[in-house]
Amino acid sequence: LGTQPGTAAFICSLQSVVVALMAARSGAGVARATWLAVALSVAGVACLELPSALSGGGAAFCVGDLIALGQPVGFGLSYVVLEEAMADHPDDELP
Repeated sequence: LGTQPGTAAFICSLQSVVVALMAARSGAGVARATWLAVALSVAGVACLELPSALSGGGAAFCVGDLIALGQPVGFGLSYVVLEEAMADHPDDELP
């Protein structure tokens, strides 16, 4: 599908962005420290993974990148859904 491993690793690291955006959208509010942590984590992964992906000379964006984008969206949304479920059913948590 044409996705470079470094690009896929970077895209998959975006789950923290999805969780923060969904928390902000739900009205829960997101602290500045959280946004700073999200920015630092994405920047760190970008420094580690993107140089090798960009030097590979692959296409700027491909179908595989779009498929890889499903991972942070799905995984990030699962955190939000799980948090809401635990708030609705606090007695169902594991000891």
